[in-house]
Amino acid sequence: MKVGLFTDTYYPQFNGVATSVLMLKENLVSQGHQVYVFTTTDPDALQDEVNVYRIPSIPFTSARWLGMASTAIASATKPNFIRLWTASYRTI
Repeated sequence: MKVGLFTDTYYPQFNGVATSVLMLKENLVSQGHQVYVFTTTDPDALQDEVNVYRIPSIPFTSARWLGMASTAIASATKPNFIRLWTASYRTI
């Protein structure tokens, strides 16, 4: 199965969402699935990550770099299943 994982935080960032996405990706790949991660850029990320698409993010006024990966790139992979994660939250 082709799986698309969309997240605004991913390895090498260290938090619950990034760790969960990385663990899910590794487990699905070990079971023979094709997994594509769509996420934001990170200056500490590896340059040759397999099936990881990094899209520039936009800084918010809080100086925290967040941004959601675009679905436009996903059209080339045609995933059968999509999962979205975000570490951001809103208060009203």
